[in-house]
Amino acid sequence: AISEGLATLREALHLAENLSIAQFRIVVSLHLSLGFLRQGNGEMASAHLQKALELAAENNQSQSLLAEREDLETVLVALAPKLAITPLMSRLIIDLGHHGLLKGLLRYDPPQGKLLFLRSLSIHDAASFGSRLASLLRDPEPSVRTTARNILACWEKHCFYRIFALGHFHVFLEDRLLPDDIWNRAATRKLFLFLLLHRGRWVSYDSILEALFSKTDLRSARRVLANRLSELRRILEPWHIAGRPYRLLLSRSGDCGLFGEQNLWLDVEEFPRLIKKAEEALVRRLFRESRQLYRQALDLYTGDLLEEYPYEDWLDPKRTSFRLQFYRATARYANLAREAGNLSEARRALEEALYRDLSCSECLKLLIDVLIQMRLPGQAREWAGRHFDHLKKELKEKPDPEIVRTISSLS
Repeated sequence: AISEGLATLREALHLAENLSIAQFRIVVSLHLSLGFLRQGNGEMASAHLQKALELAAENNQSQSLLAEREDLETVLVALAPKLAITPLMSRLIIDLGHHGLLKGLLRYDPPQGKLLFLRSLSIHDAASFGSRLASLLRDPEPSVRTTARNILACWEKHCFYRIFALGHFHVFLEDRLLPDDIWNRAATRKLFLFLLLHRGRWVSYDSILEALFSKTDLRSARRVLANRLSELRRILEPWHIAGRPYRLLLSRSGDCGLFGEQNLWLDVEEFPRLIKKAEEALVRRLFRESRQLYRQALDLYTGDLLEEYPYEDWLDPKRTSFRLQFYRATARYANLAREAGNLSEARRALEEALYRDLSCSECLKLLIDVLIQMRLPGQAREWAGRHFDHLKKELKEKPDPEIVRTISSLS
């Protein structure tokens, strides 16, 4: 059965080569490698795995291999020790997160191999990162100690987090998404979110306790906060060595704060910054530039602030502020698009906003005007009807008389 399968795969590979379908050739080569491995032919298995890796590197198709995660892991576990570790293979190994494969990165010439290995630990096993680095700093071999110092300097100066909190919460370290299980406790994650929204400022322990631990007795809450701060530091700076200062999460008497401007990018800071730049460009009558900046800001707003925490009272003021900024920016962007003659883009932006919240009268007025301009009065009436129903059933409010008059005139 394996022989028949291999013959079929070879035919498929030949067809893919004739048609120059790179993605198909990569996947078939990987499956051929797995087939020969199960047949006991390690030489052919290695050759086809090497071919799959070369094709993926040439065509920038590493995701094609990662889509076959189980098969890729099987062949790499069996064959990686016999293959040279390339940059592509190192990235695949880090993405897979397999403990045995990660150790294999140490075969990569220092300092790159040890840096890759430690980088992978920072993503997949943050608790082990600091102790590993500390042991390398004390290694009897001078070259290893030098490598460890280089790694420490690299991470302290150049590690970079991209953090998304509009919509759902995601954290990227060095362009890699941190897995959810790195947040061992929900309280640690909430503490991080709270400090993110106060980034660059000292926050008193008392205000944190009041916002996050008000239902816990004060003595226990203080102990929990101290433990969560320690855990958060281990997550954010797994390369930290005892006795050295922290760079991101700092503390002083009665206060703590999240700093490190060069190491953190936050969508909750970029969103209002882009809107401010768009408004400045609008004042200077740079309409095209303003429109582009508004579009960039709107693209960042994938949803309300931290949608997975709908019942956290401490988020409400910030959430409301971002929401108002989004709808105001949408209206101004739509106006600019309409004035530029791009009615379909104005319509798209306004409809996206109203799908989020049907109660936004400003966006609805603009959308009705755009649809009338596009000679789509039926669509205008339909959107108005949805808006009226929403106000009546959900908010118990009456519609804007101006909208009612406009829709009545269409009839």
